[in-house]
Amino acid sequence: MATAAFWSTDGRTWHTGNAAPPAYDPDPDGAEELFDLILEDSPGAYARFAQNHLEMSPSEAALRAVYQSHPLDPSILSALNPDADYERVREQLDELGLSTS
Repeated sequence: MATAAFWSTDGRTWHTGNAAPPAYDPDPDGAEELFDLILEDSPGAYARFAQNHLEMSPSEAALRAVYQSHPLDPSILSALNPDADYERVREQLDELGLSTS
């Protein structure tokens, strides 16, 4: 088990300290939930995260395409987020140096 805590009470000075998690809580610092997505690293894990935390239900097939680095096209983007503007997302990806084709 590892816990890292940093906090500021005045917005300028950072503090650190030791944590003694309560024995009755199986995930007292939230680390297990936080790192589950990173450690599993799969389209299914991200789909569950999106449903539970973002209240979205992206297509697992579209997520799989992203995980496999397929070029983003309007059908994949729409399956991820029907409200997304493909041209705007494409411009943003171009600005980041990421290709959509």
